[in-house]
Amino acid sequence: MFESTTLFFGNNPAESLVCSSRAEAELLAAIARTGLRGSVPVPDTEEKCRELLPKFEAHLTRARKRFAELAAERAGTEKMRQGIEDILWHWFVHGRPNSGPRPANPGRGVQNAGT
Repeated sequence: MFESTTLFFGNNPAESLVCSSRAEAELLAAIARTGLRGSVPVPDTEEKCRELLPKFEAHLTRARKRFAELAAERAGTEKMRQGIEDILWHWFVHGRPNSGPRPANPGRGVQNAGT
């Protein structure tokens, strides 16, 4: 049976999440479609969820468009362009991985304290 306020994730067996409203379910479904997993804060009322969904979708559309523009400016091949778009989208959704502290560059900029 399908409920308009229930989301199903995965299969064998599917996990279900019962939302407080259809608007909340639609917002969470849109968030899940980005690839984001785990707990996310959402507005506490149906009205706020309904208002946020089109803003969220517009934000995603603008980001995708900008990533395509950046990739087109910098990549020579379609495969490279798609790779750039994919990594920008991943960073947009999940955050850029922390590569650790950058080493000091002697002679340039501010030096680390104590050196």
